[in-house]
Amino acid sequence: MKTLVVYASKKGYAKECARHVADGIGSDSIAVQVGREANTANIDNYEAVIVGGSIHMGNLSGSLKSWLANHAQELLEKPLGLFVCGLGEEEQEQYFTKNFPSELLEHAKIKCYLGARLILKQYNPIIRAMMKKITKKDEDIHMERPEAVKACADAFK
Repeated sequence: MKTLVVYASKKGYAKECARHVADGIGSDSIAVQVGREANTANIDNYEAVIVGGSIHMGNLSGSLKSWLANHAQELLEKPLGLFVCGLGEEEQEQYFTKNFPSELLEHAKIKCYLGARLILKQYNPIIRAMMKKITKKDEDIHMERPEAVKACADAFK
């Protein structure tokens, strides 16, 4: 099923997941970053849409939330998938509820939690210290979920 995957990514993990989902679906599916890339993609040219991104401090990016609001009606007319990437696996349901409009949550064919990756050297020293304190870890965190990325793609083949 030709699918448009729209994502917001801060440090690259959500981008990587979105591209793997699009590649896994095949059928001329593409992954585009919210913003100019997503605004030039015509939703009408796709049979389905998957939308998601990384969670920071409990929230998706404002630009992705705006994109969802601006395209809600179009998204309700197609098979829809939603995904989040974040460290709080146990809070994933809250991430969906807090960040996606209820009508899109109800309409979604699938909601996928795709895990997370935290590479401390990607942050400046102040943020790095805060992340260490929040996570209570002094090393990088790898919570990648390739099986969830594959399941997300498989749902739209």
